[in-house]
Amino acid sequence: MYKTKSLLGICLAFVTVLVLALALVATIPSASQITAEASSEPQPLDVGVLNPNDFVFEYVALTGNNALTYNGKQQYFSVKVTAFGSEYIDYTITYKLVGSSEEPTETAPINAGTYDVKITINEDTAIYKESRMEILPKPIELRLSGANEFVYENREYSLNVSALGAVGMDDIGLELTYVGNKHALEVGALPVDADTYTLQAVCTNPNYKFGGFTGSTVNELEITKGTLTAKAKDVTIKLGETPTFEVEVVGFAEGDDNTCIKSMPTVNFGGYDTVGKFSHVKPSGGSTDNYNFVYQESTLTVNKLEAQSAVQGTSSNLSVKGVFNHNFEFDARFVEIKSDEGKKMIESVEERGMLIIIDDIEYIYDMNIKAGDAVSDLVEIKIDNVTLDRYYNYSIIVVNEAGIATEITKYNYKDGILTFNSYDVGTIYVVCEKFEFIVWVVGGCVGIVVIILFVIFTRIKYVSEKRQIDAQNKQKKRNKKETLRVR
Repeated sequence: MYKTKSLLGICLAFVTVLVLALALVATIPSASQITAEASSEPQPLDVGVLNPNDFVFEYVALTGNNALTYNGKQQYFSVKVTAFGSEYIDYTITYKLVGSSEEPTETAPINAGTYDVKITINEDTAIYKESRMEILPKPIELRLSGANEFVYENREYSLNVSALGAVGMDDIGLELTYVGNKHALEVGALPVDADTYTLQAVCTNPNYKFGGFTGSTVNELEITKGTLTAKAKDVTIKLGETPTFEVEVVGFAEGDDNTCIKSMPTVNFGGYDTVGKFSHVKPSGGSTDNYNFVYQESTLTVNKLEAQSAVQGTSSNLSVKGVFNHNFEFDARFVEIKSDEGKKMIESVEERGMLIIIDDIEYIYDMNIKAGDAVSDLVEIKIDNVTLDRYYNYSIIVVNEAGIATEITKYNYKDGILTFNSYDVGTIYVVCEKFEFIVWVVGGCVGIVVIILFVIFTRIKYVSEKRQIDAQNKQKKRNKKETLRVR
């Protein structure tokens, strides 16, 4: 029985080994399966001793027209290596930026630049090929929109600029420069002064380059000059004077003033040698960088120094000297003293208490102001063909249009011409002051009488004193004689 059990165990072990052997055989691929898998994926070849002539490298240098463009991602050099008619994959590609001191790396580059590429067979580093790969900066277009023509207002202007083509959130390092015909601005500065500016752009990020402008607006910005208004202040002079014109300029932008003006506009006007009012005085010239001038008219008034009128009803002339409005004009007439008009006018003066009973008004000249007025406070009035009695004193009463009367006691009379100064013009009364003459006559008579009386009194006193002296002398002589007799 013991032998039977041993035999059975041996049989079971043999069967188990057989089953395992059959299972192992089933897992081994056939020759056809091995050929199919080799053709679907390149495998390292067992080539024995490596010979450079056994390898074929198929690639295109990524330069020139085949250069790549920066896209923000790693970019790989493409190569196909074959050996003995089959693709060979056991190689390494390294990249090195041209001009860089860094070691080559297997990491594919991202940034724009020119890279040296080396493909090396791993089993023998002496077998390799070299090429180049260029990643070009990505062009950036700048879209321009909006207005590009402005008027100077002493503030900054710019074009509306939008960058097109940046990858993700990249900062393209855009620098804008406005280059004016007359003004050179720093990078990033915005134009203010009047000029025509050309916009220039540069991308400082080496992965990008400026690729041009697009959009509805050209890359020029124009700031035209603003407008200033120049006007001279109205000037009034008297005939013979030379006017000084002060030009005022308005219209400055906020922050600007006359200091912006290189040369002020001036007035060149030669019409001041005649009396009149000239409303076409206009400045000209002037220069400033940011403004043009427009000119407004102002007025020059040249006033009269003298006016004259014949005195109606007489052969006299009445003239006035001073400063008068350019259009000053008057008529003068003689009023008869004994006429009803003359009597009324005399009564009006008497009512003011300016005459006493023995004063006589000898002349009345009525001035009628037709236009204008006196500008100066004091005027000289002259009347010719006037007869005054040299034995009497005279005064002049002037009553202006407002009825205000002024008495003038200082005058000049010579050769029939009466001249005096007055603060008013109007109706002129020439008054003979007889009261003063009578006072002088009476005073003279009284003086003469006093002198005569004084002479008489002095004579009587002299005679009296002389008699007393004579009497005293006679007495002294008598006394002297009596003294001699006694002795």
